[in-house]
Amino acid sequence: MNMNKRYLKVLFLFGSFFYVTTVDAQQCDTQEHICATNRHDCDPFLATCVEGASNADTKTNYHCVCQTGYQGNGKIGNCSDINECANRTGGCSQLCVNTEGSYRCQCRLGFIMEKDNRTCSDINECAQENGGCSQLCVNTKGSYICECTAGFVLSQDSQTCTGKLNSSMNKSSIQ
Repeated sequence: MNMNKRYLKVLFLFGSFFYVTTVDAQQCDTQEHICATNRHDCDPFLATCVEGASNADTKTNYHCVCQTGYQGNGKIGNCSDINECANRTGGCSQLCVNTEGSYRCQCRLGFIMEKDNRTCSDINECAQENGGCSQLCVNTKGSYICECTAGFVLSQDSQTCTGKLNSSMNKSSIQ
């Protein structure tokens, strides 16, 4: 067996560009754990992964894999960000914000993020200082409203209840 046997390897890229290299058959046939140095010794041109990709060592094969949150082949071109929010809401119960290589969930005003960082729950504004209402506070989904008891009306600030004018006073003030 000839230990110096070499093969000519021609790779065509993007139509007219090509790369020619020689490959030592013995080196490639016996090599294991070929990704340890981020290069595949049998293919020094295409074996280097692009930025954002890492080597996948299968002992008999070599390929580049884009990092989590990115897509592409990892060799030619770039690993590009996956927009997790483009597919529905990325698992978020309300708002999804795409970030480089990942995403995060956000809640609308009047809601708070749960520990799972995906689910938004209504804030009970009435639980703290009666929501600022002078009399009754009614919690609603994402908000609250102030109400007044009989004999009072809600003022323009939508929080303060004032005494209602009696009908005789109301009539006399209009005349």
